[in-house]
Amino acid sequence: YFLSPTMPAKQVVSPEAGASADAVREQLARALADRGRWRHAILHRRVGEFDIFVAHRRDPYLLALAGLAGAVLLLLPIAALLARRSMIRAVSSALVPLARVVDETRLIVPGDLSRRMPAPTGIAEVSELSEALNRLLERVERAHRALEGFTADASHELRTPLAHIRAQAQWSLDERRSPADQAEALAGIARETERMIRMVEDLLVIARGENRQLAVASRDFDLAAV
Repeated sequence: YFLSPTMPAKQVVSPEAGASADAVREQLARALADRGRWRHAILHRRVGEFDIFVAHRRDPYLLALAGLAGAVLLLLPIAALLARRSMIRAVSSALVPLARVVDETRLIVPGDLSRRMPAPTGIAEVSELSEALNRLLERVERAHRALEGFTADASHELRTPLAHIRAQAQWSLDERRSPADQAEALAGIARETERMIRMVEDLLVIARGENRQLAVASRDFDLAAV
């Protein structure tokens, strides 16, 4: 049993004496399979006369696979580089609106809380961030205005009794005042002091309420009396 002329011209198998055709056929198929790089199939068989085996070398497939592997190894770094450049460009373009929002945020100072973030920005996520910051700035601005108004009112309320106390003290220090006049002045000072104490206590209650430090007790009461 020899291979065709285009293949290595040597005997593939040496059949044993008296071996049947099936045994020789199996031996030849096994020999072709053992060669590794050959594929084979029985094209035609006529029992008792001869068999035709068709074999094909695997080298072209291996060369094609090697070429494909080489192309992949060559193109993968290029593709990774292009993907990296595209990603950097996309991230940079996406960060431009975010950088603008950051710059606008830095310009906000306590004296001017009317500035707002630019929205929309062209990117949904950054636009949502800008709108959230704008809503936060509105709440801060309202709280700041309320604090300014509260400070002005508290200053006015405290200034009045302090001015009264100062006037009573200066009036009572006059040597021409009688002990009765001085006692009346001291009583007025005491009243204004008590008024200031109540005012300060009210302010402390408000502060504790704002900080959630008040213990609230629920009970029934007479609304008419209140």
